[in-house]
Amino acid sequence: MPRPLRALGPDLWVVERPQSFYGLVVGTRKTVIRLDDGSLLLHSPVSLDARLQVDQTFFRGLPYENEVVFLHRKSGTLILCDLAFNFRACTHSVTRLLMQLIRSYERFGPSKLDPLLIRDRWLARKSLERILGWDFDRVVVAHGDVLERGGREALRDGYAWLLAA
Repeated sequence: MPRPLRALGPDLWVVERPQSFYGLVVGTRKTVIRLDDGSLLLHSPVSLDARLQVDQTFFRGLPYENEVVFLHRKSGTLILCDLAFNFRACTHSVTRLLMQLIRSYERFGPSKLDPLLIRDRWLARKSLERILGWDFDRVVVAHGDVLERGGREALRDGYAWLLAA
């Protein structure tokens, strides 16, 4: 049976579903934003015509992921797909083991594979700096738990290796 929308803040909800990726149970999340005109933005990246309420940027330098990052200004929420994970209470043992191996369990941030996947560090750093310039506290990730507070600092800490490059 589908799970209902879960409210995270004013005009912001998530729908969480099970998902497997190469046999790993990773879960996934759709984010729903109600815009000022009453229309809805559904994130799994879609064409966007809500520039006054939602910022977006394409994260460059990481061609494998082709990630579009969104900021819901009203709630101060950053919305990511695969730039960061936040597995805290993963009950599936194989997923938990793999996430521990790639340093993505019980911590917020990218996996230890990301430095290998980034093809252009300069472009990736510029993309990250743009995102870190936005005003956000909460981070909704597609896989793992929503990070309710301290999102900008956690993202900066997780990518310290890229910012220092």
